[in-house]
Amino acid sequence: MQYHEIKVKVNKNTKPSSFIGSALRGAFGHALKETSCINPSYKCEGCFAKENCLYHEFYEQSNGYRPFRFNVEVEQKNYDFGLVLFFMEGRESDLTFLVSALSLMLNKYGLEKEHFKFPDSTFVVETFSPLKQIFLPKVSSTVLIKSLTPFILKQANRSLLKEINLEDILSSIYKRKAFFEEGKAYAKPSFTPSYELISSKSHYQKTFRRSDAQGKKIPVEGYSIEMLVKNLDQESYELLKYGELVAVGNDTVRGYGRFSVELGMAL
Repeated sequence: MQYHEIKVKVNKNTKPSSFIGSALRGAFGHALKETSCINPSYKCEGCFAKENCLYHEFYEQSNGYRPFRFNVEVEQKNYDFGLVLFFMEGRESDLTFLVSALSLMLNKYGLEKEHFKFPDSTFVVETFSPLKQIFLPKVSSTVLIKSLTPFILKQANRSLLKEINLEDILSSIYKRKAFFEEGKAYAKPSFTPSYELISSKSHYQKTFRRSDAQGKKIPVEGYSIEMLVKNLDQESYELLKYGELVAVGNDTVRGYGRFSVELGMAL
């Protein structure tokens, strides 16, 4: 399994709206379809080439998780962003194709309702693998889990999960890891997390994303969390570090579910 991030610097200090994840996903979809589609009908349904089409894989394929997500922040100061990719090995040629689509997005389609364009953008492609071995410090040390963008974790009935615990976060990450690395989706981790909760707080957030299909803004509800634990077991810590890469919960393609894991001082 290979992981890549295409880091995009727009070289312009235009102030974006509070959250640009949906704008990026929508504009990138238009650009990727234009660069990918070879079907005269321009439709995915019944297309002879959809099994080898990046647009179909990224936007139309329904089995499992999308192989990408956007790296953005809430209230960021400019339109810089990252496109994180989850690919099997041997797909390096697709990276050039995706950079071309991003360039088309920023030069032709633009972003948000103003269609801001960024012709002088620069692209840097980084390829990396998840950490194979992560050593925990002494068990008396603390681990801080802090959301960078809202978490959208839902229950089986699809209602928003209002109280988020560490097991919820680990379970969501585990499903993604199993899918991307093994093509499977497990309901929960194969181990029992062990830790002591020191503190946990969450803050409800409501943002809006624009739906071009519906022609209106759609509310997106989520929670920002900050959780401090100690005596965390090795497997849970490694899974959390993996989660920094793949994010957690719903709508990660739009940039939701990003978080950081920091090692603190001994209590």
